[in-house]
Amino acid sequence: MITHVVLLTLKDSADCDEAVARLRGLDGEIESLASLQVAPNTVSNRGNADLVLITEHKDADALEAYQVHPAHVEFVAWAGPRLDGRAVVDTDGL
Repeated sequence: MITHVVLLTLKDSADCDEAVARLRGLDGEIESLASLQVAPNTVSNRGNADLVLITEHKDADALEAYQVHPAHVEFVAWAGPRLDGRAVVDTDGL
């Protein structure tokens, strides 16, 4: 199992609710997703990311299928201009 962890920092935190909703909309739409969790940051500390996305995939091929799926590509196109920062960890160690 590969766990894909993404921290997103938005240029405008007002976009956070829409980003969370759009990411939740991917659940059930992309067959290579074993699970999807997304949540906004709830403690306003300087330097915190605005939201976290955690997805699980059967293997690296399933992760790649998720990343190129049209629904995910659409989210990336929407989010790209709104991002101030992004950090990703893909691990099989959780």
